[in-house]
Amino acid sequence: MRRIARFAPGLRYDQLRERTTAWDALQLTPPELETWMRALGVDGAAAVRACRAFGIGPAALDVVLGGRQVRRWLREGMTVTALLALAAERGVDLCRR
Repeated sequence: MRRIARFAPGLRYDQLRERTTAWDALQLTPPELETWMRALGVDGAAAVRACRAFGIGPAALDVVLGGRQVRRWLREGMTVTALLALAAERGVDLCRR
């Protein structure tokens, strides 16, 4: 909870608990958690789960597609499947990065 509170200090306790539960379910190591949370914010646990399901790792977050980094597309709400389609259109493989 402390880590999430550090990234989003204005969250109420119930919001903090909800996000902590979502992130804990991913079973990430502390460095992985820090990387993903910095990239996608405290509300990004669902996007991380989808990324991991499709084999997209933290290194793919810095890839630029259509003038924006993958992390920005995800933060702005693009689904992982739409992101993979965009990457495929441009001949980029985001998986296993």
